[in-house]
Amino acid sequence: MRSLFKALALTFLSSISSTFVTAETNTGHLDVPMFADGKLSSLAELSQGQASLLFFWSVNCSFCKKEMPALNSLYDSYHQDLRFLAINQDQDYKSLTQIKNYIEEYHLQAKVINDPKLYLSSYFKVPGTPTVILLNKEGYIVKKTHSQLNKLAVEIEQVIKDKQD
Repeated sequence: MRSLFKALALTFLSSISSTFVTAETNTGHLDVPMFADGKLSSLAELSQGQASLLFFWSVNCSFCKKEMPALNSLYDSYHQDLRFLAINQDQDYKSLTQIKNYIEEYHLQAKVINDPKLYLSSYFKVPGTPTVILLNKEGYIVKKTHSQLNKLAVEIEQVIKDKQD
């Protein structure tokens, strides 16, 4: 029954948006199923060899709403050199419609991961939302901050430069 529910949930999620995915664990290690171009991949596969910006947010976070324009601006400037993942922390599957509406309302361009069980938050020790984590191409944390997306340009430029070296 549980696997049937999971299959139905994943089917529903993939029908919402091609940029909307769900975080799960598998055999004790972190594994994040992604529906990208119809293929299932993991967070490790997505970020392997590419610098990434992780933005942890929730629908009811007023500070997150204020950060969305800055996130979209950074995406516009750096999406060719930096992987953007917007990780939603809402823990209620009933909020999927709210999340979809939020993505549309704020024109969120980053790939969205739904993490209702907070696996990624635990893994990255996220204290709350919004939290921004910048990873280098090796997957190491370069910067971890509570919000302040508009102040990350220098660190992003350095990560991109290191990527090209």
